[in-house]
Amino acid sequence: MRTARKSRPRISYAALLRAAGDTRTVMTASVISDYTLLIPLSWLLGIHAGLGLPGLYLAWTAFAALYSLLLVPHYRRRFARSGPRPRPAARADAEGSARPGLGGPPAR
Repeated sequence: MRTARKSRPRISYAALLRAAGDTRTVMTASVISDYTLLIPLSWLLGIHAGLGLPGLYLAWTAFAALYSLLLVPHYRRRFARSGPRPRPAARADAEGSARPGLGGPPAR
């Protein structure tokens, strides 16, 4: 079973890094992906190979894959945790039964 953390689309890492203030990394990954893969592959597939728009879509997919691969290490470094988050302990009420969200004796 996949968890919510693992099912997050990799392309959203760019938005998370930008929101955290790491704009230089996102810009660098974008420029590298654009000029090394997207533009040459779009020309090669779309014009030279004669695929047209489907060739551009293939180039865009390859761009997104490279862009994501460049951002994943920065995301993991920036948001790395030493281990799983501890679960909050349930507090016991006056009778001693554990009921999440209710703590202590009732107000009088």
